[in-house]
Amino acid sequence: MCSYINRMKRALTCFLVTLFCIGGTQTYIMISTNFVAMPTPQNMTSLRPTACSVSGGFMKYSETINTFLPGQDFFYTQQDFDKTTKDFFRVSTAQCYQYPEIFFVLSTLLTECRMIRKKSYDTKNDLADRNATNIYFWLRFYEMDCTGVPFAKHLCVTCKSKDCSANVTCYVFAGECTGSLELNTNLIDDKDENGKSCKRGSKDGNCTNICDPGTYGLLCSSRCSRHCVDGECHHRNGTCLQGCTSGWKGDKCTEPDCPPDKYGVNCNLTCSPNCWSDKCDSEDGTCVCGLGWQRKDSASNDVLCNKPCEPGFYGYRCEEECGDCLEGTVCLPVNGTCPKGCNEPGFRIYSDRCNYNQYDSYKSPCSYDEYGINCEKTCSPTCLRNSCRNTDGRCRNCPAGLKGFNCTTECSPGTFGENCNGRCRCDGGSPCDPVSGRCPGECEEGYEGETCSMKKCEPGLYGDDCDKWCFCKDRKPCDRRYGYCPEKECQKGWSLSSCDYRDTCLYTETAGPITWEPRSLGIGLALGFVGTFFVTGCGAIYRKFEKM
Repeated sequence: MCSYINRMKRALTCFLVTLFCIGGTQTYIMISTNFVAMPTPQNMTSLRPTACSVSGGFMKYSETINTFLPGQDFFYTQQDFDKTTKDFFRVSTAQCYQYPEIFFVLSTLLTECRMIRKKSYDTKNDLADRNATNIYFWLRFYEMDCTGVPFAKHLCVTCKSKDCSANVTCYVFAGECTGSLELNTNLIDDKDENGKSCKRGSKDGNCTNICDPGTYGLLCSSRCSRHCVDGECHHRNGTCLQGCTSGWKGDKCTEPDCPPDKYGVNCNLTCSPNCWSDKCDSEDGTCVCGLGWQRKDSASNDVLCNKPCEPGFYGYRCEEECGDCLEGTVCLPVNGTCPKGCNEPGFRIYSDRCNYNQYDSYKSPCSYDEYGINCEKTCSPTCLRNSCRNTDGRCRNCPAGLKGFNCTTECSPGTFGENCNGRCRCDGGSPCDPVSGRCPGECEEGYEGETCSMKKCEPGLYGDDCDKWCFCKDRKPCDRRYGYCPEKECQKGWSLSSCDYRDTCLYTETAGPITWEPRSLGIGLALGFVGTFFVTGCGAIYRKFEKM
C-alpha cells in the first residue's frame, strides 16, 4: 500500500541509538535524520514488531511533532549517515514494526512537490535516556502538495490543520532534524593493526569487543540490512557477508535489483519516459534527463524530468540556444530544429538547426536566379537576364522599356531604356519610344540627339551640360559628346584630339608663331654671362676667406 522511496538522508530520531556512557568526559555525537509521515496501515494485524533504533525519549520528542502534525501516529525514518537503519515507528505505542522499505529522498520531494509551508523548531530537551545528558535538536517541517508525483501518492496523509487547502488531494508531510547528543561514557580509544580507531565496529572502542551479529558501525549503532543473507554484515561497514536476498543488490543490499526502466521495492514503479535512454536508478528512480528536458533544481539528477526546455533553448540540459526560426516559431526542444525553417532568406541551408554564423559551412548564397527561404523560389522571367535580389526576389535590372519590382511596369512618358533610367525630351511633350528613346518628331527646343536627351550646345562647346570647350580649325563645331574636331584639326595654339590643350611653347597668345628677334636674344645671352661670372667669383672669394 505504501510507495517505496529511497535514501532518507537523515533519520528522524535525533537521539539515536545504542550509545554507551562516557565517564567524566563529555562526548558529542551529531545525529541527523529524515522522516516522512505515513498513513495508518489498512491491516494492522499484519505488522510484525521489531527492535527500534529510536530511544525511549522519543515519546517526549513526539510531543513536539504533534504540535505540527496533530494526531499523526506513524512515521518512517532513516538515519542520514547509514540508510540501513530504518524504523516504521508508531508514536502512540512507541513501537517499531517491520515494514517494506520506503525509498525517500527529501531533496527529491522538495524538487518535485509544490511547497505549501515550511516551519522550523529549535529547542533543547533534557532527556535521561541511555545516560544521555542533553539533546539539542533543530527541526524543520515541510508541508507539500505532491499531487501527480508517482512515488509520493502512497505517502499522502490527511491534513488536519485549519489552513489546509480543501482542493488539495494529496499532502506529504516530511521533515529533517539535526541534533547534538551529549554522552558520558568510558570510551576506549583503541587502534587496530592499521592504526584506525576501533570506535567503528566495536561496542565501546575496544578492538576485541566487536559488534553483535546484525549490528555494525559507530559503537554498533546501525543494524544490518534485513536483505543480507542470514541477516549478517561486516561489523565495520555493514557490507553483507553472504550476499543479498532475491530482488536486492549493492554492498549493503539496499538497492532493488530492477530492469533498466523500473525502480522501487518489487520494481513496481516505472522510470520517467523523459529519462535518458529510459533508464533510471533502481532505488529511487532518479535519472539523467533526456534531450529537451531539464532538472527543476541544480541537483545532478531528477526523478520526473518533466520540466521542458524554456522557449528558445534545446538539447541536453537545455543548454543550447535556438537559432532564428521562420515566422517567429520556436525550435523543437529535443534537437533544435525549426519547424518551418530558418528565417534567413537568400541562403541555401544544409542544417535543420539555425544557430550558425556567417562563416558556417551549413549555408551558401542562392544562385543569381533564385531567392527566398532556402532558395526555394525562382526569379521572375521578366528580370533582365533572370537575375534578382536573393532575399526578396526584386529584379536587379529590368529590360529596356520596363521597371518595377518584377519588371512588369512600362516606362512613364518621358523615360526609356533599362529600368527606365533614360530621359527623353520630345517636342510638345510627346512620349518617346520606351525601348529606344526615339522621339516621333522633333526634339524639345534646346535639346538634340537620337533620344533628344542632350542639350544643344553653342559652337565651341560640348559635353552633357555644354560645359567643356573645344577649339577646332576655322571654329568648326566639335563632336557633341566627346569634343573631337573634324579631321582632328585645331586652331593655332591648341592640340590633342578635342583641341582643348593650349600649347604655349609653340604659339603666342594671339595664336601666331613666336619670332626670335636678334636684339632680344643678345640681351638674354649677356645677362646670362654676367650672372654666371658673378656667382663663380663670389664662390672663389668665400673659399679663400674660409682658409684664413
